[in-house]
Amino acid sequence: MALLVPLATPATAQENAQVQALRETPLVRPQQLNMQFHRAKTAFDSGASLLEAKARVDIVLAELPDDTEARKLRASILLALEKPEAAFRDAQRATTLSPGDGEAHVLLCESGVGSGHAALAKESLDTATDLILGDVALYIRLSSCALELGQIRPAEALARLAMASGERDGRGHLQLARVFMRTDRAGNAETVLVQGLQERAVRAWDIRRDPVLAPLMEREGLAAWRRR
Repeated sequence: MALLVPLATPATAQENAQVQALRETPLVRPQQLNMQFHRAKTAFDSGASLLEAKARVDIVLAELPDDTEARKLRASILLALEKPEAAFRDAQRATTLSPGDGEAHVLLCESGVGSGHAALAKESLDTATDLILGDVALYIRLSSCALELGQIRPAEALARLAMASGERDGRGHLQLARVFMRTDRAGNAETVLVQGLQERAVRAWDIRRDPVLAPLMEREGLAAWRRR
């Protein structure tokens, strides 16, 4: 018996066509909305006011619901406000609009972990890993997601990519040390931190203020940096 393949409904076909058109047509914000977007981003990046940032980006999305950058910004704000379910919806829309945007998939992974969508978070982890090229911050965020999902090998691999991508950027060393600590490899964590300290990519203060890594300062290998 032949399998029947359901045809897309007219509404679904129309939505797909609209999304495809949006992918092919660069979005141009009117000046007033562009100003609102950049003020929202400034408020978010500076940490001055998450609520102000959300209010401003809400204005943009009310007029331009398919603005990928605004969707990503609001997802980031909502994650900071500890509203992962709402962030997940924005991140999903962003990945639909821009499937090749690595940051959008990172946001989908982060919000999926926080809102209990583990399967979709794992899927976005795999997609983002294939898309991100050379962005230390995104590699670290994705490595943290992998740890939360129990994906130890990807978490370690992403931390190593962060180390390789950021010359004199100690964030990759710190993340790899966290991965080692999660898997009871304190000796490996100590080694990678000593390497970072010797290369002047990591400061002793970076280790002390990290609750996962701080106990390592008591190890013999880090004794020379205890008073720095």
